[in-house]
Amino acid sequence: PDRYNKKAKDTLYEYALFYRDERTFKELAALNYRRAEDWQRDGDGLMRRLLNDYWRDNPKPIHQQVQQYGPDFRNKCNLSPLMLATMCAAPQIIQFLKELGADMDIVDNYGRNAFRLLLLQAFREPEFCRDKLPELYPLLKADHLKLRVDGRLIKINDQQAEFFMFNFALAITRLLFIEKGRRDLPGLESSDFLTAVEGYPSHILPDYRKKRAYISSILSKNEVNRDDKYNKKLFVRVRHGYYLPNPLLEALISEAWVNVYELLGIESLKESIDSRSTYWLELLDTYRAMAATGRPADMELAWLKLAFKNGDTRYWLNHHIKDAEARLKAWEELPAGR
Repeated sequence: PDRYNKKAKDTLYEYALFYRDERTFKELAALNYRRAEDWQRDGDGLMRRLLNDYWRDNPKPIHQQVQQYGPDFRNKCNLSPLMLATMCAAPQIIQFLKELGADMDIVDNYGRNAFRLLLLQAFREPEFCRDKLPELYPLLKADHLKLRVDGRLIKINDQQAEFFMFNFALAITRLLFIEKGRRDLPGLESSDFLTAVEGYPSHILPDYRKKRAYISSILSKNEVNRDDKYNKKLFVRVRHGYYLPNPLLEALISEAWVNVYELLGIESLKESIDSRSTYWLELLDTYRAMAATGRPADMELAWLKLAFKNGDTRYWLNHHIKDAEARLKAWEELPAGR
């Protein structure tokens, strides 16, 4: 602990508060940084002091900073004024920044633009969803989303169900690996969407789009191996009822195409989460490597390949080892790029 000075710890603590990084709080507590032991209570007061102008929704002091640095300047945690205004539910500042031409698409360290930060905060905090989201949603929603997969450009306009569902998926996927992965498969279920949209007013999300059957149909229709001419290949089915963003998708960020998992900083989780969650990340890597060959791949194949690689075929392979080996061999014999 002697080699970590208090100023460095203070800075790291602030970073952890902005990103709600529980691992960093634990490491700071282990270094005898007492505030990290009760970060949920202590952090709320500190965040309000750090972002006082944003909490008061006062554009004037923000204007002074913008005049000096531009509307998209970043704080030391790599967050723009628009992102901070979203976190503090400051509609006047958001409107002010939009009028100055603030970039709505720039992202934080985990691939979340202001709109996705809004969706994430509404997912975490039901009161925020009820009281703040209705005013902020139309201010932060873009007109469309541009993606690319298999060399094909996909443009999803804001009136399509996939626009909300995929933005929501990008907003919470990292959280699923960290929290849900401890006890369950860290995939998106219909129930995750149902929980999220329960408090959404109907003028933002029509009631029929809040039904389990409708949500399931959109997930299924856009699963990578689904034979549907309207399939946008947005999701990969990990197991029945569990989905993740397609690992081969790319999103357009500041005129550059970025793989969605690189965008979300998923790789960095390998050193910071438990072994159960790490297994799911390894499965994801296996799927990505198989799909990159151009051969048809699915998560069941990835599961098989990973089980054989790790020498662990106990779970569901015991009575079907030969069938599993034959299926993998048949896949490996397919021409690459087929």
